Amino acid sequence: MDFFCVSSRIPLYRTNSVRKWISIEGRRFDLSDFPKAPLFNLYDRQYYGIITVGTPQQMFNILFDTGASNFFVPSITCDNANIVCCGFDPDYCNTEFTYVNVSYKGYWQFPMDKIKMRHMTFCEDGCEAIAHTGFSGLSGPASEIEFINNEIDSLKRIGIAHSGDIIVGCHEISQLPNVTFFLNNKPFVLTANDYIHTRKVDCNQISELPNVTFFLSGKPFVLTAQDYQNVSHRKYNNRTSRTYIPNGTLFDIQYEYGTLSGYLSTDVVNVAGLNIINQTFGEAINEPGIAFLYAKFDGILGMGYPNISILGVTPVFTNMIQQGLVSSPIFSFYLNRNLLDSSAGSVLILGGSDPALYDGELTYVNVTHKGYWQFTMDKIQMENETLCVNGCQAIADTGFSRLAGPPMDIAIITNRIAIDEFNGVVYVDCDQISNLPNVTFFLSGKPFVLTAEDYIIVRKINKKGTPVCYSAFEIAAHSEFGMVWVLGDSFLGRYYTEFDMGNDRVGFAPAK
Repeated sequence: MDFFCVSSRIPLYRTNSVRKWISIEGRRFDLSDFPKAPLFNLYDRQYYGIITVGTPQQMFNILFDTGASNFFVPSITCDNANIVCCGFDPDYCNTEFTYVNVSYKGYWQFPMDKIKMRHMTFCEDGCEAIAHTGFSGLSGPASEIEFINNEIDSLKRIGIAHSGDIIVGCHEISQLPNVTFFLNNKPFVLTANDYIHTRKVDCNQISELPNVTFFLSGKPFVLTAQDYQNVSHRKYNNRTSRTYIPNGTLFDIQYEYGTLSGYLSTDVVNVAGLNIINQTFGEAINEPGIAFLYAKFDGILGMGYPNISILGVTPVFTNMIQQGLVSSPIFSFYLNRNLLDSSAGSVLILGGSDPALYDGELTYVNVTHKGYWQFTMDKIQMENETLCVNGCQAIADTGFSRLAGPPMDIAIITNRIAIDEFNGVVYVDCDQISNLPNVTFFLSGKPFVLTAEDYIIVRKINKKGTPVCYSAFEIAAHSEFGMVWVLGDSFLGRYYTEFDMGNDRVGFAPAK
């Protein structure tokens, strides 16, 4: 759809941190001057934006996700760590206490007998330790910490040299060694689940970690000192909103890294200057994993069909249609791929599409399941290999930064481009990216080409800027509809995408 009467345009901008910056601001239709509001680009190519909730307005960074339909933000009532004053609580310990005498009355300092890790013994003749609740990690003498880190560093163990960062393979956690601290001759064991920061975190907690690259589901997730300064998320306070309507229904949303839970509330939500009244959403009181903790977005706003909305809550865009806030039940994404220009204008348009942002005509595919934006793909071609031979199902998902498909198809692609594979990560030779083959997706009989520059992700893993290059292709989870391809932002960044809820179709055209 090229022309529309009411629209909201959301400019997106890039930053150089884990997730990159975007924007929004609301106005009335004019092809040359759309409403705008701040948005942001996440990880490799994911985008989130600024919206407000409540009266007076409370601002949030939100991931616009076509692979979901629910909307949540963190709640001000998010649980804090349980602290017992004036004694101790036996409900939180299994046996009797082992006591060590304080050796220095300043810090809570005490003698430690030794530390054991596999065949190695540290602190062999005894050493001093401090119990410090204001510090979330574990620190010690440089030589001993270096040895421990070398034992658990995934990249060093497969021969990839780097410095400064600690690379931890999440799928290997169960195989990593215990570290045992001896206090008063009694062992206190830390398993890898204790010393690797992939645990479920309280949404008010901010960990103080060094520069670390974690592998979440096998994919590097890089955290730098700059990222740690930005982990505090805005939280919705219903007590200060004059338009808040209590609901209280409990909800759970299952994510790859754990369960997000909370309760429902209703309030005014403002997206791109458009007020959606009586919008029900989730107040999250428990968010799983560091993926949420260190993301620069506060919540997720699903742009899928109502069919997949948990507890039957009406999605935000459906409410916008019903309240007459957009003249057409259409929205579209333009995800600018200019990595050198942080102010390059990516946009989410509510109410239609802008032909100035794409070449030629949109190619449409019909939605085959009104839940996700799911459609039929004709085939996939890579050199002389044809995948998805008799057609297959695919989903356009702005909440997913990569490309996922059935195991056999992904294996064929991996065998052609990989120099190494470890822990689910497919590494490629950074110097050979220009020589890797194109992958062509056929939709409605037309080819949509991805070059290696589109499907290879390049990460700088240390201060020297040493690159590590790996594939954006990964194995898709098995859904209720069987094996489907998921076309995330690695594809959607190359092709302008229109989501037409009125005609149940998705349109694609080469992005300018």
